[in-house]
Amino acid sequence: MRFFKLPNTYWSDRRSRLIAKTGPQGLLVHLYLNSCLMGNYICIFYLNCDQACMDLSMEEADLMGYIQKFIELGIVKFDAENEIIWILDAAQDLGQMLAADKRAIGVRADYACLPKKSPLRMEFYTRYAKALTLPNEELALAETTATESSFNKTMVRELRLRFDGAVEMLMALRSDNRQQFSANADEAVGADAVSIWKEKGHAEATRLILAAMLSSDLDLRAAMGRKPKASPQQRDI
Repeated sequence: MRFFKLPNTYWSDRRSRLIAKTGPQGLLVHLYLNSCLMGNYICIFYLNCDQACMDLSMEEADLMGYIQKFIELGIVKFDAENEIIWILDAAQDLGQMLAADKRAIGVRADYACLPKKSPLRMEFYTRYAKALTLPNEELALAETTATESSFNKTMVRELRLRFDGAVEMLMALRSDNRQQFSANADEAVGADAVSIWKEKGHAEATRLILAAMLSSDLDLRAAMGRKPKASPQQRDI
């Protein structure tokens, strides 16, 4: 379940006054786009117009009329061919993330579901890749293309979630063994995990990280091709 932040200034700020001028149901449509079940964490998603019209008791022409007005106001972008709508600037509320941030799992999963052929995908990536720690787009597209012949999109998404889950488990184990593994090194270890994924792909990276946990190589030295330290004392990398 996701949550839409509705500040108490919503009904009086400049943007809302502009939305209200689009028509009597302008604010209703805007609230619907931000809170509908089709939406996601990053506010760029497939919009089922038939479902939206049913939920709003509105004709499709009226709904699309409001969306066009929102586009003109710079509030949303809409890829009509792929039916992808992007509520602009909503993702900035997520703030800056680290690769090991638990929220990043949901962000990457939602981003992975966007159709590769939609121009809004690359535009979103260009704006938020750094802040939301999105995977390298060229590598992500190559990996998806290579696997789509044998795996459907659901399987590709599952591979990515498994990788993120493995990293989360790795960090939890490090936290439970602070006498041996320094908190100061956690961010560097998270970055190493991402490096392994970029080089070997999600499936192999997940296997290597799980193997590292089983061998107590919680700083990923062997997985990164570095010589393991002999001393079990607390260490930074």
